[in-house]
Amino acid sequence: SCTDDEVLELMEANDNHAETHTVAELIEFCVYGRTGKSGTWTSKGVGKYLEGGKAAGGQLVDQRFCPRIVEGELRYNCVGDSLVGIIHKKPAAGGISAVGGTGSIYTFYGPDEVKFKNLTTNFLERDITDIMPSLGLANEPIPLWWTTDFILASPVGTPSEQEKWIVGEFNCSCVGISKCLPAFCKADTPDACYTDIPADDLAEADRYGSIMGKKALGILEPVDVSCLTKVATDDLGLLPNPKSYTYKGALAQIYVRCQPYGGSDKSSNGHRYDSIPFANGMISSGMSCQLIHYLPEEHDKFFKVCSKFDFIIVRCNPGQIKADGGSQEKFDDGMRMMRKMGIQVWPSPDVMEFMGAKDALCKVANLNIGLPDTLAYYDEASFAEGFKKTMAFQPRVIKQNRGSSGEGIWIIKLKAGNYCSSYGDRSCTNDEVLTLMEANDNHAEEHTVAEFVEFCVSGRSATSGTWTSKGVGKYLAGGKAAGGQLVDQRFCPRIVEGELRYNCVGDSLVGIIHKKPADGGISAVGGTGSIYTFYGPEEPKFSNLTTNFLKRDITLIMPALGLADEPIPLWWTTDFILASPVGTP
Repeated sequence: SCTDDEVLELMEANDNHAETHTVAELIEFCVYGRTGKSGTWTSKGVGKYLEGGKAAGGQLVDQRFCPRIVEGELRYNCVGDSLVGIIHKKPAAGGISAVGGTGSIYTFYGPDEVKFKNLTTNFLERDITDIMPSLGLANEPIPLWWTTDFILASPVGTPSEQEKWIVGEFNCSCVGISKCLPAFCKADTPDACYTDIPADDLAEADRYGSIMGKKALGILEPVDVSCLTKVATDDLGLLPNPKSYTYKGALAQIYVRCQPYGGSDKSSNGHRYDSIPFANGMISSGMSCQLIHYLPEEHDKFFKVCSKFDFIIVRCNPGQIKADGGSQEKFDDGMRMMRKMGIQVWPSPDVMEFMGAKDALCKVANLNIGLPDTLAYYDEASFAEGFKKTMAFQPRVIKQNRGSSGEGIWIIKLKAGNYCSSYGDRSCTNDEVLTLMEANDNHAEEHTVAEFVEFCVSGRSATSGTWTSKGVGKYLAGGKAAGGQLVDQRFCPRIVEGELRYNCVGDSLVGIIHKKPADGGISAVGGTGSIYTFYGPEEPKFSNLTTNFLKRDITLIMPALGLADEPIPLWWTTDFILASPVGTP
């Protein structure tokens, strides 16, 4: 195993920035955040990933690093169990994360893209039905709109039909429809609204909404909401609710009153930038769908109104309820009560938690879309021991559970490159030096193993070294119950080619986005210069992935996540990373 003083090189996925820390510093930061022992971190995060324990979401997942992550991830956009589109997200040069804002390049493909056929087949035909049960959500439906991000794990040269794409993450908490992005406010477009969406993009977004409506109808009258505060100034673009309807539903949002525009996901009228296509999809399918806002001070009144609906689509971005002075836990408990009353909630709090938690990668490790050597850590001892052993064997990706946009996702290599030939032959010492790149901004750092461990556990401390990460470490803070966790995966170097984001509505793939990182980066998160290319759900180039995802894996996802009783999300995404080596067919 690594010793505490071995130096780690880390890259965080939110911005692809790199740091170097010792193993001890990383563990300290992950567990305790910035402390006197975690060294100096430049991460935007605060660490404490295990804070609160498993019950509170404190966890870390440890996966093998797939070096082909630099080639990009594949995001599978799904509506329920249908793949609707694939996005290849290629990190900027030098980065490994293709999150927005990192200079990554996004390429969009249809759900039938041939080049991803192997992955699509495995995901949709083999794994998708097992995902919810694997996540402990067997009784939950697959999300109505969700995504899965895939990373190519196969070595360069692997034939495309033999490529192994593994899940980088699931997302159903508040996945945006990329085509609607022109409608959200930012500094240079403070008056952005529905009509700013280009006609072609709006047609594609409406197609997603239509599929969502049909999916929602397959799983399942307006309600008096006059007692609730009307936050939005208008409902521009919203279709009139039908006079006769099969089911009555609501789309719940949160307007953060202390933030510009009401939050980074809002149009100028106060609605989420993509709420209208969601609601119109329900209405077009013969259901009613009313747009409502949650105000923490109206909690009891809000849920009394919600109890009158047949379904609720939750579109409250993680962290926004707390930012507006509310309690996410209290809100989630309210939605759980709705589920107990027989009201469909998309996504339910449990689906959002289990699918969104990074240790979901461990639960789907044995599916076609998974990576077998994926580990999760929930406490300092297991993290320090496990990470030092995996790090000594091959480049790794360490992912915190709580971050967003790649913050706290580190691509790590041994600076000396002295990897052992077989897993377990040795562990890193604390003083071994690591080269790190953080996915949020593709920045690089160097730290000893001990410094990295310290940063991950305790954050910035006297022993964590100096970090340039925007994060604060402390990834294990609060324990598993509080969401403190770290996931350890093999690094897939082809991440530089980009990820594929599969946008799904339930079990239907509606679009694929290729998110290619900017040159030199490995993260294609927004704001990193990544290039996004959009494809239809039938894009031939991704047919392998699409087939695997939709025909093999999609039914296994919810059971694998412990959500066998939950329906697959109505709108969700899966980001895929190419794990196969270059040259793989």
